[in-house]
Amino acid sequence: MPEKLPRPSQVTLAGWLIVGGSLGALVTVYAQLSRLHSLDTRESIQRSLSEPPFDGLGIRVGDALDALHVLGLVTGACAAAAVVLGWHVLRRHHASRIALTVLAVPLLLAGMASGGFFSTLVAVAVVLLWVPQSRDWFRGVPQRRRDDPHGPGARPGAPADRPLPPPSVSSRHQPGSTPPPYAGPSTSWPPTPPTPPSWPVGAAEQATRPRERGPRPAAVTGAAVLTWILCVLGAVGLVVGGVVSTADPKPLYDEMLRQYPELRDQGITQDAVVVTLWVVVVTGLMAAAFAAVLGFLTMRGHDWARVTLAVCDAVAVVVLLLVTVGFPPAVLALAMGVVAVALLLRPESRAWTRGLGR
Repeated sequence: MPEKLPRPSQVTLAGWLIVGGSLGALVTVYAQLSRLHSLDTRESIQRSLSEPPFDGLGIRVGDALDALHVLGLVTGACAAAAVVLGWHVLRRHHASRIALTVLAVPLLLAGMASGGFFSTLVAVAVVLLWVPQSRDWFRGVPQRRRDDPHGPGARPGAPADRPLPPPSVSSRHQPGSTPPPYAGPSTSWPPTPPTPPSWPVGAAEQATRPRERGPRPAAVTGAAVLTWILCVLGAVGLVVGGVVSTADPKPLYDEMLRQYPELRDQGITQDAVVVTLWVVVVTGLMAAAFAAVLGFLTMRGHDWARVTLAVCDAVAVVVLLLVTVGFPPAVLALAMGVVAVALLLRPESRAWTRGLGR
């Protein structure tokens, strides 16, 4: 029976993200498979196959539908298994963590056919299962403060654990031995044992003093500040875009009809486009708020927050790369995202959030 240990917050967050993300992937795959053979889906696939880079591959619509069907089944099977494994991970089942790590690869790749959001969320959560705090919990190592040399799991041989050397046995009077000869009135009996060697002045206090985390590296501060700037820019851009499009939705609606003429036949109206737009805006604002909180927790020295923030910034870089194609000024935000990821992955950032920085 495994020892009862408090579950780290990293494992709790990862477990529930895996369960929730897998359930979301199941719902998405079910919706995709239910309309896979509809006329709209066939026309959409045929139009995609007639454009670069698929126009020269000779892929038929039927083959593409079969491939999407297989990928949907693989995604559904992996997501269903991940729901069960994620629940067992919360119960400290080591084999489930290994199985989830292996399962995250096909789930991530196959889930791209159905959007990829939930499968990517599960893959990011699996990474949290391998941070140092999570590894210690699965191994049964009690959690401790990393700056406490006396806590469970402290390295043996640390200055605080080093005992004072005992006095020499040869210099002490042993019971039953012949007392030393009388050496004059200044000699006392029994002989006073020599004073044990002492630590240098201030060394004992330094050895017993709890280890303090070193000053925050400039890389961590810079990454958090860049992330907050990106969050503010993204939130402002989303709100402004939503307000402008709501005030005059006709240009946006006409552009969508130009790119997707079948929307008119499906009965998509301007009001439906506006509602969808605001769903995207609210989702983006929630993502920005989440990244801002991660930046704050990273500044507080949480290693799992640093890892999660690096993944979120990397996803933002991919999104900004697509935005830059149609909006070149976004290259500045793209550069900021790349720099933020690089700063979070620097050795001094990793060492400080893991409690190793001095």
